[in-house]
Amino acid sequence: MTGLPTGVLDCEEQLLESLPADVGRLVRQYLDEPLRSADNLRQEMRSYLASVEELASHQEFIDTGLARLIARQCEELLDAFDARDPECRLIQAAVRYFIEEDDAEGDTSSPIGFDDDARVVNEVARILGLEGREAAD
Repeated sequence: MTGLPTGVLDCEEQLLESLPADVGRLVRQYLDEPLRSADNLRQEMRSYLASVEELASHQEFIDTGLARLIARQCEELLDAFDARDPECRLIQAAVRYFIEEDDAEGDTSSPIGFDDDARVVNEVARILGLEGREAAD
């Protein structure tokens, strides 16, 4: 993470310290990825949500209500996404964590599968001062 302003590194460390270790390891990987465009992330997120909703028609325990809340909050984060702002890596990491089915708690294989996703997205919104309607975690 060399070359990033100290404030960004502080935000990343604050995020990682606020998360359980297993969640933080995956978030760290997403923070280190090459930056994607907001449009690309938005498209991936919408596609993932559609697949979750389709799967939920066969698996009733999937919490699609929470998934939709997280997706809405991701949309709000992406609205604030500016590729010139180094803090956008936090937004990318939050969206990437949400669209990863097999994260710390499998999104569609556990009744609490989206709880860890909500926590990551809420923490990023809090750190960036973009709290609004938080997804319950």
